[in-house]
Amino acid sequence: MEIGENIRKYREQHGLSLADLAQIIKSKIGKLPNKATLQRYESGDIKNIPYDMVILLAEIFNVTPAQLMGWDTPEKPKNDIQELYNKLSPAAQQRAREYFEDLLSNPKNLRNQ
Repeated sequence: MEIGENIRKYREQHGLSLADLAQIIKSKIGKLPNKATLQRYESGDIKNIPYDMVILLAEIFNVTPAQLMGWDTPEKPKNDIQELYNKLSPAAQQRAREYFEDLLSNPKNLRNQ
């Protein structure tokens, strides 16, 4: 996936329009970027996006610059607890919730925060 596709994907995942993204950028750098320029980043018309813009967009989308560039993908945790839970029947899900509540009620089972 190219950076333009990633910018659009992350922008849409955050529920942002191009105008919203421009306003967020303005709040961070004090200058309103041209929405047409942002659209050209997404469409791939502008391929050489300035380094400082890549860093800023990655920060806004809470990803690494490498992820934004498409060089690295976030690693999905193996055996994600939600996926495992979703595989259970409703009765087993209820038992799992009760077990977790029991574990959480004992302070010895909690991380020191």
